[in-house]
Amino acid sequence: MIDPITIKKSLSLIPDFPEPGIIFRDITPLLGSPQISETLYSGLAEKIKGFAGTKIIGIESRGFIFASVAANKIGLPLLLARKPGKLPKQTFVEDYELEYGSTSIELHRDSVLSKTDKVVIIDDLVATGGTALAAANLVSKNFDVPGENVLILAVIDIGECDGGKTIVSQGYKYQALFHSIV
Repeated sequence: MIDPITIKKSLSLIPDFPEPGIIFRDITPLLGSPQISETLYSGLAEKIKGFAGTKIIGIESRGFIFASVAANKIGLPLLLARKPGKLPKQTFVEDYELEYGSTSIELHRDSVLSKTDKVVIIDDLVATGGTALAAANLVSKNFDVPGENVLILAVIDIGECDGGKTIVSQGYKYQALFHSIV
């Protein structure tokens, strides 16, 4: 198992990107290490199994990387939550706020989800929780999946932003592999 200090040392922190005052966490060094990335993928797979997940949703774009490998490791279907205009069929749309603006996220209307599914939404990191909550709201509002059947799973939790607390306060489950890595 890779310890949090190794993860912290492997992350690149980029100040003032994409906007002044934001510290961007670049995960590409984590992906560049087969040992670290395999540990992350296995950790995600274990948490999905522990939740008894039945469907995986990857959040664009960095969440796709982790969600696709984790879904493949345990043989679960993968759905994609994408930025506006990226999905080719009719979509459900959820607007949300970012630390530096607003946007929306979309999911195909014909996604095979039911209220009995246990949905795991994966992203690389959670700061304020806005993107992950938007994806969870898409699932809950449009496919009647109850909040307790939705797990938002992040590789890294940016603790000082309180996104995890916000997610839980909205009735969803939340877990992260590593916490408060600044």
